[in-house]
Amino acid sequence: RRRRGRNPRERRCFRCFGESARGATRRGGGGRAGAGRVPLRHAAENRLNDRILSADKVENLLDITTANIESLDRVTLTSVYQRLSQISRRGQSNQLKGAQLEQWREGRKLAQVFAESDLLSPNDISCVVSSMRSGQNMQNGCEPKTDMKLLLALQDSATKQIEKFRPRNTAHLLVGMVQLRLKPNASFIVALESKIMSSLDEFQPHVAANVLWALRKLHVAVSPDLVQSMGDLVTRESKAPTVRLKLIARSIWALSDSTGKGGRGESSAGGSRQDRD
Repeated sequence: RRRRGRNPRERRCFRCFGESARGATRRGGGGRAGAGRVPLRHAAENRLNDRILSADKVENLLDITTANIESLDRVTLTSVYQRLSQISRRGQSNQLKGAQLEQWREGRKLAQVFAESDLLSPNDISCVVSSMRSGQNMQNGCEPKTDMKLLLALQDSATKQIEKFRPRNTAHLLVGMVQLRLKPNASFIVALESKIMSSLDEFQPHVAANVLWALRKLHVAVSPDLVQSMGDLVTRESKAPTVRLKLIARSIWALSDSTGKGGRGESSAGGSRQDRD
């Protein structure tokens, strides 16, 4: 009877969600109505994401991924790539062989579908690209064509969604391309340059320094105005606590050859010794 006077929409929300607005507020749900509510249907996805992020070995991560391949969404798929990279950096990964390699193929196929359907957000795309180097290392470079197909799909999706990219997403994506030695295509660079020039005031100096360094390493042709504007941003804010000496050095290196042949030429498979440093 007490609930009869409530708005029907409000009653429906209380049935669909696992907690009331009062409960969300007690747990720091925020000031607006309904903030912090977690739909019951997402509880299983949250548990799956927690299991992925807590996997301590590649074997465990692959087992979780293949056992739940039908349930993976863009968030959990991105978590798989991120966790794989974290495990690899800790030196706890080995070369994938046999059944494990087949398991990894299943996850990569799903990433391909998501990328081609533009289901991955800019943050997802940058995370997957920046994490792919670990997967390549564990495959020992045995499937380069398949990896390149996924990378091209991710690049095409990034081009379509470039207006949604934040500066940090841009930096992570470009640094990931450097790690993978992927030469960006012309349409991506044109869209990227336009986006950067229209949002320069959003770039923090250390992010701008990483973007400058990555563009130089990728040997892509960008306008002198972009290089000069980002260089000015880094030098103007060089005393900021987020700008380390290493980033300043990277920026100087990028600016030093921005108009020379090294900044305009085609990239080679391995690059020069200077580019690999």
